[in-house]
Amino acid sequence: MRSPARALLPILCVLLPVLASAPRASEDEWGDARKAFRRAQKSEELALRRDAYLDLLNFDSEDAAEEALTAMVKEKKRPDASPAVLLSGITTLATFLSESAQEVVSKAVRKGRGDKQLFALLALADRPAGGGEELLLEVLRSKEAPLVAQAALALGRRKA
Repeated sequence: MRSPARALLPILCVLLPVLASAPRASEDEWGDARKAFRRAQKSEELALRRDAYLDLLNFDSEDAAEEALTAMVKEKKRPDASPAVLLSGITTLATFLSESAQEVVSKAVRKGRGDKQLFALLALADRPAGGGEELLLEVLRSKEAPLVAQAALALGRRKA
């Protein structure tokens, strides 16, 4: 029986070039999307906050990655913080393919602190396209036990 990850690989190989060649959104569209995303994150409705991250997938960019990370840190501080919302944010960050968005995640893993660093590490670990093994190995030398554990798990899943 094929593992779910192995079954997903051919699908990703077909979809990644399509997503990469998709037309980029304009600055006006991004501005509107950012406003809508921020409004959604202020909502008390869990589904609205969670689904807003999916809308960011249309804007695979440095700005969208920063926006997602910032919103996840704020979500964690909410009295009604939701793991489902955080997972949606992590999945969105992991799905971004652009070099600039991936650089935001890598920078947050290296230089971020607290929740921001952890969320970026989780996104890096869950990246469907792989990559980032060198950075995960760097994290293993950290003194932060939760980060080391997540990096070790990610490297183990990748058989690195």
